[in-house]
Parts: sequence; structure tokens; C-alpha cells
Amino acid sequence: MIGIIAAMDKEVAGWLELVAVREIVTIADKTFYLSSYEGDELVIAQSGIGKVNAAITAALLLSRFPIDYVVNTGVAGGVLPAQTGDLVVGDRILYADVDLTKIDPIPYGQMAGEALYALADPVLLSRAEAALVRLGYSYRIGAIASADRFTTDKSDLAAVLSHTPDIVACDMESMAVAMAAVKFDKPFIVIRGVSDVIDDPHQVDGYRDVVSDICRKTAAFVRSFLRG
Repeated sequence: MIGIIAAMDKEVAGWLELVAVREIVTIADKTFYLSSYEGDELVIAQSGIGKVNAAITAALLLSRFPIDYVVNTGVAGGVLPAQTGDLVVGDRILYADVDLTKIDPIPYGQMAGEALYALADPVLLSRAEAALVRLGYSYRIGAIASADRFTTDKSDLAAVLSHTPDIVACDMESMAVAMAAVKFDKPFIVIRGVSDVIDDPHQVDGYRDVVSDICRKTAAFVRSFLRG
């Protein structure tokens, strides 16, 4: 069984247009859509925005369903040279808004007692890149950073870029989903579409114009990725 987590209505709608849902399960205020695709059982979970919502949803998903691996998907803000419409795949996920540097000799972005990065499963990563190449998508693979903000200023990422210069995108949920998968000892991968580019003067308006289309594009690619 494959777990798919997305935050927003638009991100989940891209999935619900592609698969037939046989059952809807609500736990707390989180919604889980049970479906199947190409012989694989799917649970599509809508988390809500932000790391707390994502962590709760991932923990519920992994504790209540027999999940083999997790895909976190949706949209993200791209870091140049990423462009709107690119797909980004995280080989490492990290926080963009954790700062314990004044009390602990660890890098900005690292939580005390935890690794700086959550590492994507190498088999899933290879499958994703193979599918991107095969289907001719414009894509970037690198680190993805998560913060509880809609990031519009690249200076907000300066501290993490100083030690992780290959950050390709910033979102609001990936690190929470990744850490839940790590704690439950389950493979994970993060695949997102770039809906806006950080530091672009038209970033917010551009996001509003294209977000629904990018959600559909990303869901369609992940479905192709699942096909193998």
C-alpha cells in the first residue's frame, strides 16, 4: 500500500481527478481517500498546510494503514535556477526555520538530537529520475527545505543555503512528512511542482495564476512514477 500526502484541496483534487475512490476515512480532522492504481492500493491523505498538520497526518497514515512507502507531493516555491512548471525531487529534506545555534553547536536547520537531513529512499529516487527522463519533464533534483511560511525572499534561506547550496525548492510540509517516515522506518520520496519562484517580483500573482495547473501536472507525473 502506497501513502500519498498532499496539503491543499487543489493538490488532492489533482489526484481525485485521476483515480476512483472507493472509501473515505476521516481520523481527527484528516481525510484519507482509499483507492487503487495499476494493482497498487493507495491511501491519498489531505494534511492541511504546515509542518504540524503534515506530521499529524503522516503519523496517522503510517500507524493506521499498512503503508509500504510514502510520497509527499504538491507544489513548492522554486529556488533559482528552478522555473515555474519544473518538477523538483528531494534527495535530502531539511528544515528552513529551525535555529538552535545559540545553545547547541549544530547547523542552522538542524533539530537537536536529529540528523540535519532526512534522506529520500535511493530506489524511489532512481525510479523518479528515470520516469522524469523517460517522459521528458523539466526537473531538478536536490535538497528541499521546509518552513512554516510562504517564502518570497531568498534571504530567508540564506542560513541553510550557506551549508546546503543545492536547495531546489522550499515548501511547508516535506520535512514533517519525511521525519515521520524516518521514525516509522518507512521509505519516502518528495516530488513537487514549482508553482512560483522565490525572489520573483511577480511571485504571488504568478502562484495564484498557475497553482491549480501545477497541482494537476504534479499528480499526473506521480501517477506515471507509480506505474514504474
